[in-house]
Amino acid sequence: MIENIDFITLLLQTYIAFVAFATIVATLRQSFGTPLTSMQYLLFRFFVETGLLHVIMLLIPAMLHNLYPGDPMVWRTTSYLIILIPFCYMLHYLNRRRKIRDMPTPVTTKFVISGYIVMMIMTAIGLTGWFWEPSLFTVSIYFMWSMVAVVIIFLYFLGTFIYVEDEAMPFKPAE
Repeated sequence: MIENIDFITLLLQTYIAFVAFATIVATLRQSFGTPLTSMQYLLFRFFVETGLLHVIMLLIPAMLHNLYPGDPMVWRTTSYLIILIPFCYMLHYLNRRRKIRDMPTPVTTKFVISGYIVMMIMTAIGLTGWFWEPSLFTVSIYFMWSMVAVVIIFLYFLGTFIYVEDEAMPFKPAE
């Protein structure tokens, strides 16, 4: 059976557009305002780097599917990458994060990291074949989560420098 990978292609295009937009916003923020704080810079690097890593990771199943249409090896290989690449990046991110002192890890970051860990565990379970096999569906779930995660971090990043002066606001902006 040959799968329709239009969703992978659409997500790839969305990722590219989002990374470009987010990079422009962050660059304009720095150009017109004060320099980024250490935390803002870390968040900026996170959503740009993970966004670009996922663009590459989305290109791989698209390429493999083009070369081996209908072959389950496409989804198995992609599943191994879903475990390996985010795990390596997470180690890199946490090492970089540890260097920022006097700054607690935001709840949003903890949520995103937890989501990635859950996704990697679910992907590993899929690779065992016990409950499900790697497929376009399982790979799509991971990539959809990764897009949501990048947007969550970007929105938190925006909240670190967009303030409302109206004191009647029912909430306080992120600090």
